[in-house]
Parts: sequence; structure tokens; C-alpha cells
Amino acid sequence: MLDRYVHGGDLYSLAEELNISENLILDFSSSINPFGVSKKVKRAIIRGIDSIKNYPDPKVRKLTEILAERINVEKSSIICGNGATELIYLTIRALKPDILITLSPSFVEYERAFLIFNDWKDKNIHYFNLKEENLFQVCVAEFIQFLRRVRKNSENAKIVGFLCNPNNPTGTYIDRERLIEISEEARKLNIYMIVDESFLEFIPQLSLADITQKNPYVGVISSMTKFYALPGLRIGYGVFNPSLAISLQKYKEPWSVNALAQIAACEALTDHTYVKLTHSIIYREKKWLERHFRRLNIKFFASATNFYLLKHSKAQEIIRILRQRGILLRDCSNFRGLGKEFFRVAVKKRKENKILIKELSNICQQY
Repeated sequence: MLDRYVHGGDLYSLAEELNISENLILDFSSSINPFGVSKKVKRAIIRGIDSIKNYPDPKVRKLTEILAERINVEKSSIICGNGATELIYLTIRALKPDILITLSPSFVEYERAFLIFNDWKDKNIHYFNLKEENLFQVCVAEFIQFLRRVRKNSENAKIVGFLCNPNNPTGTYIDRERLIEISEEARKLNIYMIVDESFLEFIPQLSLADITQKNPYVGVISSMTKFYALPGLRIGYGVFNPSLAISLQKYKEPWSVNALAQIAACEALTDHTYVKLTHSIIYREKKWLERHFRRLNIKFFASATNFYLLKHSKAQEIIRILRQRGILLRDCSNFRGLGKEFFRVAVKKRKENKILIKELSNICQQY
């Protein structure tokens, strides 16, 4: 049985299993920018390699300044962390919620962070179930009613909700205007609503980060590891109302953002050519993949970002066979609300995408 909290991207286990180099694994289970680290970032890391002889800046000053200007928020609103995951756990640890709200299916680390804090008691997790017949879209009116019901049944509880937008693993997206509706309702209900925008830059759309300046009940978390292909360095940031940010900072470990991650993130934010190229290629490859999914009768769900949730009756066989051939797919059967027929694939460059489609074609011909 697949562990509930297993993630994609574990090419090391597969390499060990097949007794081959990690470099020979074709990883479609991890939704990282297929261009890899930009040349500008690589050069910056090489230039800054001697910085590792010193402790990293605990306040991450340079990156914070760049982000504050880019997002148009106060510097005191920004907390940089060791990827978005550190900030998810930090939020739970600092706010100490009695109740957690999350989508189902969605990123599992929200509930895991809550369960660790609550001694693995899951009775206080409230799931807003996304329905396949609605293509896993979030009905905002229904979600707001859901928030009201949770608050009504828990009048004095501290409630924290997480909204993954675009959502992982469904790829669905709530537009900014509707998110503002949710954030205003959260304020009225005294519910902290944390919007995880880790995949937002692949769209691109306007962040909700500026709303945090006026609404103390809204926070935004973003990962720089996905779009800028820096998962090995671990870098992410959160934007909160300044008063909330101060509370969170009290619970944050020092030096969690290493020196090279700070250098890489600062340089990545200046590489506009990389950004434009990524958007154009991802758009092109998504259209190409969708055409072939249709040809193979593999059901896919419309995605706003750089991965697809797929459904096939023989999904487990597909995952197993491709794994034996050194190709990793993300088995989604461990996501709450999904079953063994679901899997997820990242959008890569044409060369890799052709390999995936060829292998899928060979398997689908058997069924």
C-alpha cells in the first residue's frame, strides 16, 4: 500500500532498485521546470561559492528586498524559508489551530503538519471535497458556505485553512477576484486562510500577496523550487500581514535558508528571458500532450499549470511498467479523494514528452 505521505521525485529509490545512475531516470513525478536551473543562476552560484564559508544571512535581507519591491508589500511582511514546506509547518506551529480546513484532494503536507501538532488526531480536519464530475473545480460559493458551517459548529476554535492555488494534484485554479471573495469571508469569520501559490508562476496570474497588507487573516506561501528548478537548494517565501509575520518569526529556526539558495533566488528573479521561454514552451507542450492524451483515450483534467492529473483503468499497471523502464510517474492513489486509477505527469521538453507518449502508446495498445 502506498504511504499516504509519499511524494513524487524520489528518483534515488528507483535508481537503487534498478541499480542504475539517478541521471538515467526520467522523472515525470516531480513537476519542476523542464529547463532546469538557468545559466544565469548557475553562474551566480559559481561566483558565490565562497559564501559558504560564512553563516548565511539569517534575515535573508537581499532576497526580501527584491521580493518586497516585486510584490509591492512591506519587507516586514515577508518570511523566507527552506522551501514552501517549512513555511507550512511554521504557520501551523505558530498559529496552533484547533481546526484545519483543506481541499480534498490536495497537497498532503497541510494535514500532516496539523496532525504532528495535534498528536495525529484527525477528527478536527475538515475537508472540502472536490468532485470529479465537476472536473475538480472549486465552487467558490459552496466553499464559502463550507467555511460558514465550520465556524458555526466551532464558535470559539482557532481555524486555519489552506488553499493550494493552482491545486496539486488537480491543476485547477481559482481566479484572483474569487479568491478575494474567499479572503473577505475568512476575515469576517476569523479564519486564517493561507493560499499556497507554489505553482502560480507557471500560469502566470496575479498573486494574492498584496491582499495580506490589509487583511490580517490571509497569508500567501510560494515556492521558488518549482518554476526556477531549485528543489535541491530549497527556497520559498511567505507573505503575511506584518502583525502576523512578527508572530510567525518567533517560531522560525535560524539559518534555514542557506547562502547559495539566497544567491540563486536573487538571480533567478532577474532572469526575464528564462521566464518568457518557460511560459511559451510549457504552453506549446501542454497542447501537444493533450492531443496525444485524447488519441490514447487517457482522460486528463484541464490544468492551469505544468502538470496533468490523468485517469486510466490500468493506471497501476502503467505506473509499474514505466517504473521498470526507469520512468517515474506520480501515483495519485494516496491522495484523499482519488483512487488507484489516477496518476500525475509533469510537462517536460518535447524529447522527454515523446518518450512518455511512446511508452504510453505501447502500453495502451495492450488494453
